Amino acid sequence: MNHHMERIEWETQVSVEALAIFVRAWLTSTPRLSAEDRAAAQAVGLERYGSFLDTLTRRLSNGQSLMDRLFDAPDRHERDVGQIVLRQPT
Repeated sequence: MNHHMERIEWETQVSVEALAIFVRAWLTSTPRLSAEDRAAAQAVGLERYGSFLDTLTRRLSNGQSLMDRLFDAPDRHERDVGQIVLRQPT
């Protein structure tokens, strides 16, 4: 049980930190839009968000998980995360 709780804690820490880094990078690199461009950007954003939700739903319903591939790597504490993300499941 202790190992299971440690794994959940570790996965949560990695997930939260990765999300925080992504949000910070996105917020600092995304320029403000003019009033004229805002409506078009919102329409595109809504479409992309819908695609994101469709992909998320499909992956979870198929049992596919990037998190499983990432966190189940044998050398998870020393690995190159980019290589694991790009590696095909075995």
